[in-house]
Amino acid sequence: MLMELRRCLCEEFSIEYERFLRGKRLQEDPRLPDEAAIVSLLNEYNQTKGEVREWFRNRLRIDDDQYEGLVFKLVSATLHRGLVVKTRKLATLMKSVGDPLWIQGHIQATAVALNAAFHIVIVDSAFNSQPCKDLKINAISGRERRGRFEIVTATSTKNRKNGPPNSKQNQVDTPLVDEGGWLPKKVGEQISAKRVIEQWLEMTSMLRSSPQIRNTDSDRLWIFQRPLEPTIRSRLGSIDSEWWPAFLQRHANNAMIGGLRITRMVIRRTALNRSAEMDDFGLAMNQELGNHSDGFMPFFYLDKNGAKAVLEEMIRKFGDKWEAIALYGIPHAAQVLGISEQELHRRKLLGLESGLQFAQVDRKSPRTSSSEEKDTEELPLIDKNTRVVDFH
Repeated sequence: MLMELRRCLCEEFSIEYERFLRGKRLQEDPRLPDEAAIVSLLNEYNQTKGEVREWFRNRLRIDDDQYEGLVFKLVSATLHRGLVVKTRKLATLMKSVGDPLWIQGHIQATAVALNAAFHIVIVDSAFNSQPCKDLKINAISGRERRGRFEIVTATSTKNRKNGPPNSKQNQVDTPLVDEGGWLPKKVGEQISAKRVIEQWLEMTSMLRSSPQIRNTDSDRLWIFQRPLEPTIRSRLGSIDSEWWPAFLQRHANNAMIGGLRITRMVIRRTALNRSAEMDDFGLAMNQELGNHSDGFMPFFYLDKNGAKAVLEEMIRKFGDKWEAIALYGIPHAAQVLGISEQELHRRKLLGLESGLQFAQVDRKSPRTSSSEEKDTEELPLIDKNTRVVDFH
């Protein structure tokens, strides 16, 4: 389930990145006029001259792709460099190309791209939501270990209870619970989270150099603009209320994840168990990190490999208990098993507590002789009067 979810996220991010690259390529066409010339032509245009697309194409002798590049170039200049254009004429120009989200996707990252990138990082790092929201542009530290890249979170301040709004009172600088994590270099055939972060930085580079950005937001990893709005934002409340529910709705017909109520806590718990060394300690640690309830609930967050590992561990423990009860009392049994007498005794007690008394052999009771066995009347397994029907 987790890998299918990740595949869907990667697919959406890839589509957004390819759209961004297309827009970048169209804007950089050397045959296009500069922004000042485009504004001059736009001021010259009026409705009496016909459809705006055809008028620009005929006037500049450009094709449809070049016309789209011209529009993207002008819109980007108004959003990122403060170019002033008459609102109504700019709206006419944009409407001839497509809706605001389509245009935005050709000049910068969209909310769809942010949602996908954000959750890919959560899947791979198993971070809580807030540490992931607080990541900086230098989150990838450069350290590597056993096929993984280190990702570090920022120290954050949290407004404590009863503190006045927007006040420094009762605020403390404290490291977040997740101070670091590790991103795998490879995730099958899918794009890595490290590469996603690099592409995300490329898609938001124009926002970081924009005069509209606040100094406090320039080094934040997750920044965005709403379609064709100048304000650059870093608060990610919409990711909870709008973008993630919209993603689940888009994939409602997916055979594996469609219709499931997938939350970031579910993703985190599943990711923790998926990456765990499935022994007692690893599973217990991830149960605490994921804030699982006691009992069997953590099992439902495992993928196929994790569930198999847990079941194999349970079978092994069951076999150890049965073996200890059956062999207890035989001289040198512990030595043959390669364990201590204390461990053999411990396993026996655990087996008895688990209801395996039936495997216990009373080695002090006398065995019956072969002659006694011959005199013992055999009891038939099936009554002699029972009618047996042969179907062959």
